[in-house]
Amino acid sequence: MEKTIRILALVLAVQVVLAVGLQFSGPTLSPATEAEPLVSKSSDQVSKITIADAEDQQVKLKRTDSGWTLTDSGFPADPDKVSQLLKQLTGLSEGEVVAQTESARERFKVAGENFKRRITLHTGGQDPVRLYLGTSPGKDRVHARVEGRNPIQVVQFGTYDAPVKVADWQDQGVLQIPSDRIAGLELNGLKLQRKESKQGADKDGQTGQPAGWQASKTPEGKVLQPSAMRQLTQQLATFRFDSVLGAEQPGGYDWDQPVLELTVQRGKEDPVQYRLAKKSVKEDQTKYALKSSTHKEYFSLATPTATQLIEAASAKALLGPEAEKESPDQSGEQDKGRDQAPSSGS
Repeated sequence: MEKTIRILALVLAVQVVLAVGLQFSGPTLSPATEAEPLVSKSSDQVSKITIADAEDQQVKLKRTDSGWTLTDSGFPADPDKVSQLLKQLTGLSEGEVVAQTESARERFKVAGENFKRRITLHTGGQDPVRLYLGTSPGKDRVHARVEGRNPIQVVQFGTYDAPVKVADWQDQGVLQIPSDRIAGLELNGLKLQRKESKQGADKDGQTGQPAGWQASKTPEGKVLQPSAMRQLTQQLATFRFDSVLGAEQPGGYDWDQPVLELTVQRGKEDPVQYRLAKKSVKEDQTKYALKSSTHKEYFSLATPTATQLIEAASAKALLGPEAEKESPDQSGEQDKGRDQAPSSGS
């Protein structure tokens, strides 16, 4: 019995010694430290972004008082896309180091002249940060190197999130007008006005008379349809252009006989005028072009987007043989809930 106790005591002593030794052992057994950020900048610090590939294609973005724009043209950039890119870049953490030599830079395509993407973040008076992105070892993973540093690391990023085509960064929703800002419309000889809601009680004790739409003149037997007005204002609030055709009026379209002319009143702001023309050459894939008074450029519209807008603005859609049974308040209430829904023709 005493022998057994001595053995157990010896085992316990050995365990204590091992535990103490492990506590003070080398760095490989110390708690893991949090990975350092790869790009030591915050999104708010970045004032310019340049994205390039090795074939001399590049996109330049600049932060302005009114938001992000494409530097060369001044055209608005997609704010959500720019914000997402900055969030991804400034959120990158240092990853597994796969190499550090100059020869490896060529192999992983993160060298000064050999790369998949070179992203430069400018931060005012400070030195810019230049990030090289190269080959991909797997889905949403890429080899990366920061200029001035040797380590080539694997980070979580996809080069498709940093395209080098200008068209991929243009804000395709700049022609939209939120439906709650549309105060009136003029089209097809019709003048349509949004009625303001009444506050307080009327002579019958009814309170909160909601907003609706009224037409100054309608053909005999025709009545303005509330659901059609909802559809039209929704189209104006959600449609997106397909591409920018440039500041010069594109040829081949019937601008003298546009398929749609529409003026949108925006309260105290200047009215917006739209002219939509159809391509006179049937074989051409770009069938519709749009000009808005708010921009110097001409825009192409995808055929489904254009036809839906034309149909929604037609007299056939807006005027019916009799009033709909629903109350006019829904034209104001439901618009607000649908502004954020993307058009099916976008």
